[in-house]
Amino acid sequence: MDAIRPTTSTSPSLRIVGFARRATLGLLLAASLAASLAGPAPVAAGQGPLPTFANGSAPGQVAMLTEDGLLHTGPLTGPAAFLTAPDGRLFVADTLNQRILLVDQAGQTSQIVDLSGLERRAGLDQAPMVCDLALAGQSHLYLADAANLTVLVVDLATGYQRRFGRGGTRPGEFLQINRIRADAEGNAFVEDAATQKTLVFRRDGVLLAEIPGVTNAAVDRDGRLHQPVFEGNPRERAIEVFDRTGRSHGILGRITDPLEISLVTCLGFDAAGNLHVAYSTDLGRNYAVMGPDGRVRQTRRHPAFDIGLDVTTPEWVAPDGRILTIKASSQQLAIRELSF
Repeated sequence: MDAIRPTTSTSPSLRIVGFARRATLGLLLAASLAASLAGPAPVAAGQGPLPTFANGSAPGQVAMLTEDGLLHTGPLTGPAAFLTAPDGRLFVADTLNQRILLVDQAGQTSQIVDLSGLERRAGLDQAPMVCDLALAGQSHLYLADAANLTVLVVDLATGYQRRFGRGGTRPGEFLQINRIRADAEGNAFVEDAATQKTLVFRRDGVLLAEIPGVTNAAVDRDGRLHQPVFEGNPRERAIEVFDRTGRSHGILGRITDPLEISLVTCLGFDAAGNLHVAYSTDLGRNYAVMGPDGRVRQTRRHPAFDIGLDVTTPEWVAPDGRILTIKASSQQLAIRELSF
């Protein structure tokens, strides 16, 4: 999940990234606990309700594949990704229903972005399978389409706009599209898990850069990528910062723990510009808050838990700093807040 920095050199050309598909974290959150727990506690009082979706295709529901009353455990067998916008809206990639759900702060589905029938309009080979999404500004969504290996651009008011990127091995092409992020200018940062690089596109779809060795980075408003790096100490991870051209700006700070660290993920930034980093130890899942100055301001621990579904974003940070996750069963999917 994090890059490996050789202790004898700081040359970016020597950086090696450990490969992990989006399935790994969701499954290993459960594997690190001997017995599956009931899941994270519901949202704390005063934060507003968090939604629960029934398994189905009706408005306000989400589709999840089941067999013999159990959820399928493979990727893209249910909603694949979630994000909370700066204004508090929740976006849910209801992948199998080919739509995006928008949930207001009252916990109600306020808008449905229908992606069905997009093959003809967008010139796709098959129906889209959204594996991740990013919000660019207030009204534009970037959707990572794993089925067609492209990025769909959707305006929340008018619908589909355009797409960029395609399958292949040439510049600007993907072999395995994965996570997607956006900065304040609308630049898109798209991970290719198979080639272990991040592709950076301008908002009009023009390729700006391809950054090898960076596939697990959080992107701030200014387009700086923050990547966890292993430097040799199993109880520590450095956070290296790159600009959108791939040039390293050095180490922002370090996460340390008395226990060995694994499964490090930069979740993203809160409204104050703090970076939230999640990592696992033998005692559970840990959540560190790193300030813009690189100092770790807080670290909280939560027992490992089984979210029930393989998703791209099994945990994410809200603008107010809350850590959100899901709890899925064959009947429903609930958005939960981690309580520490």
